[in-house]
Parts: sequence; C-alpha cells; structure tokens
Amino acid sequence: MVGASRAVWLHLLALYVLCLKPRLATNLSVAESEPTTLEHVYIGVKTTGKYHDSRLPILLQTWFTGAVREQAFFFSDREDEKLQTRSGKRLYVTNCGATHGQADLCCKTEAMLKELARYGTQMGLEGRAPWRWVCTFDDDNYVNAAALVEMLQKYDSNTSVYLGRPSTGQAVHNWFEARTQPIKLGSYTVPKASSFWFATGGAGVCFSRALVDRVFAFLEETGPLSDICVWVGHSTET
Repeated sequence: MVGASRAVWLHLLALYVLCLKPRLATNLSVAESEPTTLEHVYIGVKTTGKYHDSRLPILLQTWFTGAVREQAFFFSDREDEKLQTRSGKRLYVTNCGATHGQADLCCKTEAMLKELARYGTQMGLEGRAPWRWVCTFDDDNYVNAAALVEMLQKYDSNTSVYLGRPSTGQAVHNWFEARTQPIKLGSYTVPKASSFWFATGGAGVCFSRALVDRVFAFLEETGPLSDICVWVGHSTET
C-alpha cells in the first residue's frame, strides 16, 4: 500500500510543485502568531475494505484515541457499520474502487479534498480549508499526535508549505521530458521538463491551509483530480 500511495502523492506533488510552487519545508521555520494545537489539524487516513478487520483495529486501540479521535477521519471504499460505530462515525465511504491502482487511489484523495471543501463551505469559508493543516496517512502508519503538533508549531500555515519525508536522495529530473511542449492546465503552465523534490505519501504528508486553498482553486480551474492523475499516469514509476 505504501508503494501505491507513493504513486498517487507523486502525481499530486509533481503538479503542485510545477504549477503552484510550494516550498518543501526543510529550512523554513516561521511559527504562527498563535500556537498551533491539535484542534487546528485535520488527519485523513486512507484505507480499503480488506484492511478494516486487520489494520484498523490496531489504530483504534492505539493512536486513534482521546483528542485525536475528534480530528481524524477514515476514507474507505466499503461501508462498515462496526467501524462506523467504533470510530465515532468518522468513516467516509468514497464510492471509489478497492484496488491500489492510480484511478482508485486518486479517487480517495479527491473524496478527501471534497469533504474538506464541504466543511469549509458549511463554516462560511467558501474555497478555503477550515483547518490550519491537513495531514494524510496510510492505514499502516502510527501517528504520534503530540510530536506532529510540536513539528507543525514551527511553521506558518498561511504560507504554501507541505511537510514530509523526501522520497529520493536527489531531485527528480525531467519529469515531463516525453512532452514536446509545455502543457496548459487552465491558467497554469506545466513545463515540459523540470526538476523538483517531493515528499512521499507513504510516510505521511501535511499541507498548510494556504497550499490547500490553492489546490482547491487549481482543481476548480483544471478539472477533477482523477482526470489529472490519468494525464500524469505515464510517469508513476519514475
């Protein structure tokens, strides 16, 4: 699952880095004017029906407890009344496929973004994320919430930043070298060749509110994330 998740976030981050140009927070460290707390963090966990009875009970008995329970949500491809009850009705059924293919994984990511946008609209924040930070994890990750918040307190969510573990020892080069011309996605231009760093989804990734807001605007103009994933699909094994 980690490998498949890596491919999906590589899709996303390639586009975000090339089109939106966020900063991978390595040397950046600017704290909020008011300290970030767990209440400012949205935690999304992507899972699938086949792991409801094996992986998720471990999460529910360990880190998915206490205050974290109020901030974390599961996104799966299968309804599960038992899990719905045990998680405090924090299971969202995405209507996505159950495979680890590009389309199904992108579908779950898109479902998570739509849910964030829905929350924002309900709170009167049309086109904006209602949390300072949006963090996504796989169902085989252990989340140390206290350490996560301590790390996020060092950064300003009002700047476009994503946090995560670099997947490679050097920048990825010539991602779109097969293209003969730059590609236009709405008003955004994707160069035919570039180099960039990305953080792997398998280790967990956090996006600042400012970056999520820009992603909302990006997808509003360019179309469904699932379509973009298909377009970038030729590069998933890079």
